Amino acid sequence: MQLFQKVKDGQVTLKVFIRTRPNLRCTAEETNMYIGYGMLEKLFDKGSSMPETKNLQFWYPERWLNILEQRQLFNAIDQLCPNIETIEVVTHSVYIIQCTPNECAFLTDNSAEYPDTSFSPGVRYCPLSKDSELTIFGGEIKSCSK
Repeated sequence: MQLFQKVKDGQVTLKVFIRTRPNLRCTAEETNMYIGYGMLEKLFDKGSSMPETKNLQFWYPERWLNILEQRQLFNAIDQLCPNIETIEVVTHSVYIIQCTPNECAFLTDNSAEYPDTSFSPGVRYCPLSKDSELTIFGGEIKSCSK
């Protein structure tokens, strides 16, 4: 994919912030969930070429995309936004994460806040233990705090 070559060459900045415990039912965050919605509509519903678009930001685009679209997000941006410079995605979608180069993926949750993996009402559940490693393309995901 040409987009990932541009990322590798430093022409495009791609940051995918991975949330393991998002609360998608939080009404206080509801407006944030729409960040990037209009661009997703242009990318997938209208197929509009957007040469003027230089920056894209998406919060949980998986709310609006089917599985195939999630896996094709970066391809669609590559094809329809030829002058893109910066892409930021906040997600918990395994399909988007699997398509993200390792050096562009950042795990944002602090596992110290969730010492075990058991379910408790009111606590966001995460199946990863603090000793486990989340991997993409066989590499380790960096924490945002590093």
